[in-house]
Amino acid sequence: MPLFGKPKNIPTSRIYPLQFRKIWKKLLLLELSATPGGQKMWRSIFLSLLALGGLYAAVGFLTPADESINWVAFLAPLIGMWGVLVLFAILYEWLYIWTYFYDVGDTFLRIRKGVLIRKEITIPYGRIQDVNVDQDIMDHIFHLYDVHVATATLDSEIEAHIDGVNATSASKIRNLILERVAKAGLGDHSSGGL
Repeated sequence: MPLFGKPKNIPTSRIYPLQFRKIWKKLLLLELSATPGGQKMWRSIFLSLLALGGLYAAVGFLTPADESINWVAFLAPLIGMWGVLVLFAILYEWLYIWTYFYDVGDTFLRIRKGVLIRKEITIPYGRIQDVNVDQDIMDHIFHLYDVHVATATLDSEIEAHIDGVNATSASKIRNLILERVAKAGLGDHSSGGL
């Protein structure tokens, strides 16, 4: 392939990219992982720091009034830990969106997500039963949409979705997938029998 030539196939995720507003949604909900176990881990880290902050406040308020406390030096470690954690979470979410990949190919839909642990799902169009676009309350606030692809498997609702696109992209992705599903359905029926 030439260095400056046109690529043969531009992935759908580059044509209709995720919105970076998704970072703020995930930070507000503490949804810093795609898996429930990962979400529990992040929530426990934030709650541990919150409890540590409460402990700091209790020690500060229970200190006798005749002893002066240098609040800046007293709270600096806690503020530093919170700052590092928030910066790490923002960087992680930015990398998550930057590496999120989906492509509506000729024969199947491919979705790959994850930063450290990559997960990929490939769905042939003949197995897709439904494609819908939805919003939860936080998506509505941030003007984000999710495209869900349903198959007969239980994992499809969790894994087979593209989340965090704008309204126009969601509609175009849905229509593109439905076109491929219809084309795959016609191909199956036409080769089925005489």
